[in-house]
Amino acid sequence: MNEETLFSRAEANYRYAMKNYSMFSGDELELNFIGYSLQQAAELAIKHILEVNGVRYEKTHQIEDLIDTCESRNVPIQYSEEFYNFAPAISKWESKTRYIKNYVLARKQVDKGIQLIKEFLLMNGSLEERLKAPIVSTGNTSEVNSF
Repeated sequence: MNEETLFSRAEANYRYAMKNYSMFSGDELELNFIGYSLQQAAELAIKHILEVNGVRYEKTHQIEDLIDTCESRNVPIQYSEEFYNFAPAISKWESKTRYIKNYVLARKQVDKGIQLIKEFLLMNGSLEERLKAPIVSTGNTSEVNSF
């Protein structure tokens, strides 16, 4: 068994989200769980980057704050401007999907989050070939080409 890292947990959260998204039935609560898993993937990946660079990170779920910590501490991290600009929305998925009754993520936001988080994981060290497979969205159902 490989040694578990925060990055391997990030990848596991991403794979879990994609597996469930490929079987998404339209249930709004299901979409919230998918969004939560995607947020966790981004958060854990950044915390891993900080950890391996010897930087203690705050106990926060704010993606943009964690990226800012990387920048201020000269920790090498790669991300697109679009990912950084969308980070506040991703950050909200952690608490809103778990604690606010009747809160529902927008499918369009989840689609965008999938694209940006996948790109972010690939830019920052994911070696998982399964993450490199394109995501194909077909109307009400989505599929992951290789899982």
